[in-house]
Amino acid sequence: WTLIYIATAWYIWKRRNLAAHGGRIWERTFFWQMVQQGAREINSLAKPVFERTPTRSIEMWQRPNNGWVKVNVDGSKISEPESVAVEGVLRDDSGNWIAGFQRRIGTCDVTAAELIAIRDGLSLVWVFGYRQVVVESDSLVVVQLIRNADTRFHPLAGVIEGWRQYIDKDWRCKLAHIPRGRNSLVDGMARMAHQALNVEILFSTPSVELQHIMQVEAAGL
Repeated sequence: WTLIYIATAWYIWKRRNLAAHGGRIWERTFFWQMVQQGAREINSLAKPVFERTPTRSIEMWQRPNNGWVKVNVDGSKISEPESVAVEGVLRDDSGNWIAGFQRRIGTCDVTAAELIAIRDGLSLVWVFGYRQVVVESDSLVVVQLIRNADTRFHPLAGVIEGWRQYIDKDWRCKLAHIPRGRNSLVDGMARMAHQALNVEILFSTPSVELQHIMQVEAAGL
C-alpha cells in the first residue's frame, strides 16, 4: 500500500500540472491505471534493494603476508580553518595495531601531503625495526608519481627523492594503491588530526573511535 500511496501522490501532482498548463485531463479510469503501473515500476526498482543479502566488501583492509607489516597513510587538507595533516597506521600480519602517527604540517597541496605521509610512514617502520613492509595509499596520482622513473624536474622532486632513499635501504618495501574504502582507519585519523591540540602525536594504542573502525573491518563490514 505504501507504493500505491507514493504512485498516487505522484500522478495527482502530474495531473494537477497538466490542468494548470492547459494539458489533457486524465479520465478517472486512465488515472487509476497509471497509478497501478507506477506502483509496479516502483516495486520493481525497490525489490532488489529489499531482498539484497549482506556481502563482504571487496574494499576491506587486507592483512599483509606472514612476516610482513603494512603501513596505511593519508594526507588531508581542510580549508576552514586551513589545515594540512598527514596520518599513518602500522599493523602486523594479524591486523594488530603496532603504532600510529599524525601531525599537522605547513601549507601545501594534497599531493605534497600524500607524499610526506608516505615518507613519514616509511620512517616509522624503519625506526621500529621492521624490514618487510607494504605501504598503501589511496592516492593513485601519488603512487604513479613515485613510480615514474624521471621526476627530476617535478616541483615535488625533493619529497619524491626522500621516498626513494628509503626504498634503497636494506629491506623489502612495496608501494600499492588501494581504494579509499580500504583506508578507512587512516581516514578516521584524519578527522582527529585537524582537531588535535598537539601538532604531532605518536599513538602506541588506538583511540576508542579507531578501535571501533578496526572492529568493523575485522567483521568484514
